Amino acid sequence: MKNIRRLQKEAAENKAPGEYFYIQPLPNDMLTWHFTFIGPEGTDYEGGVYHGYFTLPANYPLSAPDIYYTNESGRYEPNTRICLTITSYHNEEWTPAWTLRTMMEAANAYFIDEGDGIASIRCSSEQRKEFAEKSRNYECSHCGSVAEIEKKILAARKTN
Repeated sequence: MKNIRRLQKEAAENKAPGEYFYIQPLPNDMLTWHFTFIGPEGTDYEGGVYHGYFTLPANYPLSAPDIYYTNESGRYEPNTRICLTITSYHNEEWTPAWTLRTMMEAANAYFIDEGDGIASIRCSSEQRKEFAEKSRNYECSHCGSVAEIEKKILAARKTN
């Protein structure tokens, strides 16, 4: 893989969690990156902890990835490839300047947007708040408890 240096660099840059998220490749698969993020304050998602993953094409960063969310949020259908301008649905708009960290920041911004698109769903405010509460119990078969990952994010936030 020609892109291994880029992926190793991105793994090093993401070793520490961001202010609202944590993203890392699977131990034996640099083309699959799991993420966990904290629901934004002041939204229906506040208090929630959401998990998902990026699947990168073999020629990343020359082509766009796909993004999936795995737990219920009231925003996207779980385990369904979502359509954003930074995903393979819009490869014509893709630029290799995007990194996994900047894509994660963009995905967080899109998460609270009420836009429609492939895999988008609409729920009531009450439903989203229920999903936020339930999301805290989610466990990924690769990453473990999202509540434990949330602790890493919050600890990193305190040191920055």
